[in-house]
Amino acid sequence: MKQATAVALVTGGARRIGKAIVEDLAANGFAVAIHAN
Repeated sequence: MKQATAVALVTGGARRIGKAIVEDLAANGFAVAIHAN
């Protein structure tokens, strides 16, 4: 059985709290897609 990779899409992930969330998710093994406007 193949293990699935956890994926997260974070909008507003370039600065402040969004950046902190992205960093935490990545540190915990998530593949993170970031959208910043």
